[in-house]
Amino acid sequence: MLTFDDVTVVYNNVSGQAKTAIDGISLRIRPGEFVTIMGANGSGKTTFARLCNGLIFSTSGSVCVDDVAVRPDDPKAILEIRRRVGMVFQNPDHQFVSTTVEREIAFGLENLGMEREVMRARVAEMLARFDLESARMKAPHQLSGGQKQRLAIASVLVMQPRYLIFDEPAAVLDMRHRRALMQAMLDLFHHASTNTPHTLINITQHPEEALFSNRLIVLHQGKIALDGPPEKLLLQEDPLARFDIRPPVEFSAFIRLKKNKFPLTSVDELFLSPIL
Repeated sequence: MLTFDDVTVVYNNVSGQAKTAIDGISLRIRPGEFVTIMGANGSGKTTFARLCNGLIFSTSGSVCVDDVAVRPDDPKAILEIRRRVGMVFQNPDHQFVSTTVEREIAFGLENLGMEREVMRARVAEMLARFDLESARMKAPHQLSGGQKQRLAIASVLVMQPRYLIFDEPAAVLDMRHRRALMQAMLDLFHHASTNTPHTLINITQHPEEALFSNRLIVLHQGKIALDGPPEKLLLQEDPLARFDIRPPVEFSAFIRLKKNKFPLTSVDELFLSPIL
């Protein structure tokens, strides 16, 4: 379980003034959940993500990954947390460190000192699973946008983390590659559900992506503003507007039809009702 207990993060901005990025957050994210995090720029989304694997540390309160506390004075614990919590960043190029696709996938395993035969088997599995076998000797910068995202996910997943955090990975992708990325997330989510479940956290600016998950958390000024099932929260047009979030098109249509007294009880009926 990923646990935040009254977590606050304060840092000095470029002007030297103290700024609160996370303000007293408490929450539990359980194994096997698929959570979407949304909020306007500056709401604390990226700070939240980086707290989860020890890239930054809380000013007060505590963050725990399962039974391990995220603390700057315990290097062994931080190493274990980063093995359990994998992150895929907005721009894959920023996380690539190796000269070939194959070596990029192997990089984290080498740092763990994994046996060579086990490492080869895991790398081969990731190359096949993410359709990268033909590109195994290419440099990462030579790949297409979609291939880069697949490589970024493969490089994280090869470490067999329990938690996978995607920090706005679709921001640099076109619609086709965004859909492919969401399908990859769903595949990971459903594939893992029969074994040790992955916990997926997707940070995004696209409300339609929230519908792939089973929980939506909206951050506002470093606090949790909304937390619940996305299919219910995305019908709350006025609260969402305060947090600079627009519902997906079909949800907006449903809201307007309901306001005009059309006899609909769910968004699904938009595609079934004879009144349309």
